Amino acid sequence: MITRISKDKLPSIINFVKICNKYNIDYDIAGAFDNASDIISSLVKDGLNKNVFLGYVDTIPFLKEHADKYLFVAGVGQAIMEGTSLGYPSLVTSFTDDYQDSSFITPDNIEYLKSENFVIRNTQRLNMSCF
Repeated sequence: MITRISKDKLPSIINFVKICNKYNIDYDIAGAFDNASDIISSLVKDGLNKNVFLGYVDTIPFLKEHADKYLFVAGVGQAIMEGTSLGYPSLVTSFTDDYQDSSFITPDNIEYLKSENFVIRNTQRLNMSCF
């Protein structure tokens, strides 16, 4: 997952972790986490391994360099656009209370997700979950 580690991104991060745990997928979380030590501590307290946090990465060079390591890119907004532009399958992680509202980008939902800046806050129109 590539994201800014902040309180407003927490639902998306939690949904990503739930998906990976459910399907037994190893993962990393990359992104700036200045002033986010409380958030990281809270996630670690809830069982997340602190070693999954990579810190800031320059998305496109990082993904190019690690193409053989990652199955997909997850997050919202710009990180999704950058991952998709490199040919990665891209998982838009929802901000809702249910990880199942998250969705990979598909030909059926790309126009809608694009109109929402690749952010899922409400699933009334999407209803295309792959989980």
